[in-house]
Amino acid sequence: MSLTTLLLPELRNELKATRTVLERLPARPEYTCHEKSMPLGKLAAHVAQLPSFGSNILTTPNYDFGVAKPERLVFESPEQVVAAFDKLAAKIESDLASTTDAALEETWALTLTATPSSPEPASPPTAPCFSTISSTTAPSSASTSACSTSRSPPPTVPPPTIAWASSLSFQASHNSPFGAIVPRPPKGESACAARSPSLS
Repeated sequence: MSLTTLLLPELRNELKATRTVLERLPARPEYTCHEKSMPLGKLAAHVAQLPSFGSNILTTPNYDFGVAKPERLVFESPEQVVAAFDKLAAKIESDLASTTDAALEETWALTLTATPSSPEPASPPTAPCFSTISSTTAPSSASTSACSTSRSPPPTVPPPTIAWASSLSFQASHNSPFGAIVPRPPKGESACAARSPSLS
């Protein structure tokens, strides 16, 4: 059985659930649940465009935040947001259906580079960052994405309070082949101990 055969039903379930939420949007784009929260209209437009990023991953070898100029959806009405989502949902479903297992095994890179109009990245990472993606549905199909700058290595910085916080493992959940992103505790430390740091 191919990976796409396993992933397509899950993708369709996620798209259906997301559409159900977008269908219930009130015509109040300015609403926020907190003064620091993103306005509902902007958040809804962002969610509606998320399938396009999945299509990008499936159809291109990399994505560069320093070069890409994505067109942002601007909220006009709940109906407009749902229509935009439907279009992108159909595309990602088609892209996944036409993807081969070999293509899913390839490494995909997410990068940030400087552009002529912006000599330095807006938010350069303090050190090279890596994330490993793996799935229990395909143990041998692990891919690694890395992002780093071309400048000299930055000075040493203190380790994070929780040592494993920057290490993410894409582990399949019991009911989803896509899994959930959860922190990976360091060797010799249990997940329970790692997730219950001292407040002192």
